Amino acid sequence: MTTQHGSLHDGKTSLYAGRFVWHGNRRGKKLMKPVNLKNFVKIAFKAGDVIYSVNDASHSVYLVHSGSVQIESKQGMILGVLNEGELFGEVGLITAEPRTVTVRAKTNAMLIKLDEPVFREKMAQADPICNAIIRG
Repeated sequence: MTTQHGSLHDGKTSLYAGRFVWHGNRRGKKLMKPVNLKNFVKIAFKAGDVIYSVNDASHSVYLVHSGSVQIESKQGMILGVLNEGELFGEVGLITAEPRTVTVRAKTNAMLIKLDEPVFREKMAQADPICNAIIRG
């Protein structure tokens, strides 16, 4: 699979020529080290495919590499849409609870799957203040 070149930025994550980094404070301090995405699993989904459903076990986090996904409530209400460069699935890993929403590909999408050990490693590298904010 090819890596898109250029950059995507949503204020929290960026994808630069296949590198995923979390941005820090206004001084430009990075909260996490860049990750070479070539080492991670990329999964293609067609529009309408379910990525995971309510009550599924939480074992991974996903980064939208291309396309978009929609977040749906238990009743099927669309709660939001995530696009390129956005991360989802982290809540279940942080709370160690099953999935509370269904995520479906809104368009054809390429997702990068980060398994729990990688997510935990990256969280351990993060600024402690960010960890505290994430945990609520």
